[in-house]
Amino acid sequence: MFHQSEDLHQAMTAVVSERFYSLLQTDIEELKSLPEQSSCEITRDGMELTLSVWHDKPSATEHRVVVQAYKRQLMGIVGKVYAEGFVVNDQNQKRRLSSDELSEFI
Repeated sequence: MFHQSEDLHQAMTAVVSERFYSLLQTDIEELKSLPEQSSCEITRDGMELTLSVWHDKPSATEHRVVVQAYKRQLMGIVGKVYAEGFVVNDQNQKRRLSSDELSEFI
């Protein structure tokens, strides 16, 4: 059981990190055009995950981008979630979100 949980965490972390770092290198103009939410089903290491990207504007000059992986468990009633995110301002300056700022996505 521990190995399954560890494997799941590694798969979720890898999937989120790949998309997170790709978006982190994206210019502000392209980030502004992201939809509010998009999701796709992916398989990593034999595990089916839902990968979502969330985008909103917490202020007039900032955009927030969060990448989230979700694994359904226990007949879809509960699941595991992992997320990373950042805020970018109009000058294309980026900073990672704190764990408190990510709490609504986890």
